[in-house]
Parts: sequence; C-alpha cells; structure tokens
Amino acid sequence: MTDEHQNLASLLRSGYQDSLDRTFLLTPAGQRLTYGDVSHQANRFAAVLASRGAGQDTRVVVKTAKSPEAVALYLGCLQVGATYVPLNPGFTPAEVAFFVEDADPTLVVFDPADPPAPGVENLTLSAEGTGTLVGAATQVEPLLDHTATGPSDIAAMLYTSGTTGRSKGAMLSNRSLMANARALHTSWGFGPADVLLHPLPIF
Repeated sequence: MTDEHQNLASLLRSGYQDSLDRTFLLTPAGQRLTYGDVSHQANRFAAVLASRGAGQDTRVVVKTAKSPEAVALYLGCLQVGATYVPLNPGFTPAEVAFFVEDADPTLVVFDPADPPAPGVENLTLSAEGTGTLVGAATQVEPLLDHTATGPSDIAAMLYTSGTTGRSKGAMLSNRSLMANARALHTSWGFGPADVLLHPLPIF
C-alpha cells in the first residue's frame, strides 16, 4: 500500500496546515504559540539551515535547552531533509566532542554558553530563544519548499545511553517515526480538545 505521506514532515504538516490559528504550545511563562507561529519559525530556520549546507544526507547536531524555538528547529531539520541529532544538554565537553566527531555533522547548534565545536559550522540557540540561529532567521525569507525525502530516509539519530560501551547512534527512519506517531495517536485516543502536558526533554 502506498502511503500519501512520504516522510514525517509531510505527515505533521497535514495535521496542522488547516489549523494554523489554533494553539500549538502554551509555555510555563504563559506564552501562546499557534501552529502558524511555529510553522513560520520552522520555515525561517529551514532557510538558515539550507544556507549553511544542511539538507538530505547531512546531519545537524543540536545541544540546546527545551524551548519553542528548539521544536521549530527540529521541524526545520525535517523540512530540509537533514538528520536531526539531539544531544543531552548535560553532556560534558568530552562527551560532546565524541558525539560531534562520530556524527560528522554539517552544522551544530549549541547553547551560547557552550564552547564551539571545532571543524564544523556553529550556530547558537539559548533557552530564552535567542542566539545566532534566531538572529540569522530574521535576515532570510522563509523557506516554503520541503525536501522530498522518502520513508526509508533517516530523519533522526539518537545516541544510546552507552551503559555497556561507547554510545552508538541509532538511526530512525521517517517510516519508523511515522509509525510511532500513529501508534501513539491511536492508543492514546488524541482528540482536538485534548491538551498534552510535556515534561520530558526533547532529546
């Protein structure tokens, strides 16, 4: 059976494209963001990512605090077809150095307080939604196109805990992430009136 949604980006977009004025996120500080707000920010981040060489068959390593902008960055990575590689903000510099070397990214996005990663282009994003990524996004036109990645293409790479050895990058395809999203939607019975409390870190 052919799936009309070839990747996670198209699946997510189909769920909110007709509801851009509805609330998507409510932050602890009381900020209200609509689907349109986050989608527009994701389009701007996607333009920045593309201008820095991020796209299909490339990786973007992200080590930032949880924020609405961090969510938009994930969507931006999906939009340009880059593999999103999130890291625990609590990792030590030595651990980060290992992950960056192992992932071989085109671009890294770190908290402004973190030391830059050598040998790769760096952008910054703080917990308050500031940094060079956000600054660059104000200088570009939003990218409206989406890279046509397929179900078997890798959408994200998450490192294992490394309890029995060196952490390994577990590659997650668009197909696996779409299946996971659909399974949760079905088993939890999400409806338009539901509000989901999200206390977990993004990584």
